[in-house]
Formats: sequence, C-alpha cells, structure tokens
Amino acid sequence: MITAVADALRAGPQDRKIAALTDGAIADAAASRLGLQALRLPWEGEDRFWRSLSKCLRRERVRAVIIVGADVLDGGYGSWIAKRLLEIGELAAARDIPVVILGFSFKAEPADELREIWSRLNPAISVHVRDPRSLERFQTFSGRTATLVTDCAFLLREQAGPTSRKVGSWADSQRERGRRVLGINFHPQLFDSVDNDGFRRLDEAFRHAVAELVHRHAMSFVILPHDNRPGGERTTLATFAANLDEGLCEQVLFVGEDIGPAEIKAITGQLDGVVAGRMHLAIASLGAGTPVFALTYKDKFEGLFDHFGLPSWLLASPDAAGEPNHLLGLVRRFGETLGPLRLQVARKLPEVRRKAERNLETLGLFRRADPGDQGTAAERVAK
Repeated sequence: MITAVADALRAGPQDRKIAALTDGAIADAAASRLGLQALRLPWEGEDRFWRSLSKCLRRERVRAVIIVGADVLDGGYGSWIAKRLLEIGELAAARDIPVVILGFSFKAEPADELREIWSRLNPAISVHVRDPRSLERFQTFSGRTATLVTDCAFLLREQAGPTSRKVGSWADSQRERGRRVLGINFHPQLFDSVDNDGFRRLDEAFRHAVAELVHRHAMSFVILPHDNRPGGERTTLATFAANLDEGLCEQVLFVGEDIGPAEIKAITGQLDGVVAGRMHLAIASLGAGTPVFALTYKDKFEGLFDHFGLPSWLLASPDAAGEPNHLLGLVRRFGETLGPLRLQVARKLPEVRRKAERNLETLGLFRRADPGDQGTAAERVAK
C-alpha cells in the first residue's frame, strides 16, 4: 500500500518530498527501502512526542499528511495506535494542513473506546473506507460520513524481476503439460497466538490438498510468501515446502527470494489462481487479474470480494480450512472455475482501480480528465 501511494505521489511535481514518521532504526531502514525520507519521532512519552511532531511539521513545512489506515483504525491491533494516528491528523488539520486517511477496513466489533475520537474528528479530514461493508459499519459507529474507495494497493504497478521471470517460466512449463498453476499462502497469524493447534491442522490440511490436487487433478503450486519481515511466513512456508512428499517436487515451487510487492504482483499475474492468507496478496492478485480464494480474518475479505462481485464460497475461515477434505473440496472447485472467475475479475477491475484513485483526489491527484481523454487516471499520470 505504501509503495503504491509513494509511486503515485512521485508522479507529481518533481520537487515534492515524501517522508514517513518513524520510531526507530528498523522503521528508518524500511522507509529508506521505499525511497522515503525518515522523520524519526520519540513515540513513547506523550508530551515529548507531541512537541517533537509539532516542531517537525513546522521545520519540514509539511504541505499534506497522509494516514495509512489499512486495518488498524478500528482497534483491531490495539486502540493505542488508532488513537495516535487520528490525533496526528487532528494536530495537522488544526494547523490547516490537508489530511487524508487512506481507505481502511472496519470490523464488525470495533473498539468502543474509539467512538468518541471518531465522532469528534475534525471535519476537514478526508476519510476514506475501502469496502461497502466497512463503510456501513464505520458510519454507524462514528456518526460521520466517509468516501467509499478501494485499497490504494490497487494502484501498485507490477515490476518484473529475476524471480518473477523464473516463476513465469516454471508456470509456463507446467501449463504445457496440461496443468493449472495456483499460488498458495498461509501463515500462523491467521490464528490467535496461543492457537498452535489451529495452525498445525491448517498446515496438515494444505499438505493433504496439495498432494491430492497434484496427483489427481493436474494442478501445480507456487508456495508464495508475502510478508518477508521478521516473524513473517517465509520460514513457515519454507518448512511446509521442504516437508512435502518427494514425489511432488516437480509440481511445487517455493519462492524463497526476498522480493518487494511490485515483483510479487508480477508473479501473481503469471498464475492461474491464488489461495491467499494475506489481504494485500489477494489485492495484488486481483489487481493483476488473477482470481483469489481467501482465508478470512478480521472481517476484511468479504468487502473486498464485494467490489468484484465474487461468490462467498471463495472465502473460508482458517478453522474451517483446517478440515482436510473441506479445504480439498474448496480448492478443487476453485481450480475448476478459474475461467469464469477470471472473466468476472476482468470486468470489475477498471472500476476497482478508479475507486482506488479516489483516495488521493483531495490532494489533486487522479482528478477526472475531460471525457475525450483515454485511459485511466493512473495510466495518464504514469505517462
């Protein structure tokens, strides 16, 4: 998401400086990898933080503040971070700095302690919600309006690299043998941290499904990590791939390279379908025109699939997917209906991209051109 937004901002005036508020060396390095200036603040200690932020806004002559809402503004990962982000927006808006909250999801049971801050949030702040279900929940909870958008990550442009070309060549070789090629991603964070048994069942269910689908249904698989940060799923999926039966090695490819989101999107575009346990892997896949079967969490995927008009059977809870024959049946059905699903995604994708552009329209980006102009706003900016 941040990569897509930064790229869109860079398409504007060349003297535009893009920075990220950070809290330490790890965040500084992450900002640097994205080509952003790191503005480190002391996040612990209320008075110290706000004094530092106030000085930063003046010193850097900040012209706009963009808050990445994602899935944290409903308190799903703790109310503290949600409050802090909203209060940053309040401080900037009080200084007449334009503030945009990028499209976020809002779960069915948000943290009640956030109700007050949402209800009194400065009306000058542009609030965007990334799916219809979240929008209804948010407006009921907060009593304020918001703009319906899709996730900014739909603006991400794929970028081929050595790894994506390797995967593409392998996938083509599998299809030449009459096989369909699916991506697979799942991870322990789909369960509560204490529920090791739940993830063990899911891991075993995937082992069963992969073996059956390779041997009996002419499918091949790309094991695709998405979160390469420490604690992400790369190690877990490497273990999963290494422990598969040796007879599957020619039909299963593990992607172990540390690659960025643009190249991951390039990989998904070369697959026939993706079984996704990460929201932004699903978005990358759909954005590349590739159908998705998703393992759901935190009420996020339902609204995403609404944008594409995709059927609800493409969503499964991690607990349900942990039953081997149930997962096998769902993935087999997914593989058998890839053709019509791909057509459905293709029909909806232009509208989904236009809604993603709305996130940044209040900053003067992606405004609608005259009716005679050709191509999407994202394409025009890129040119």
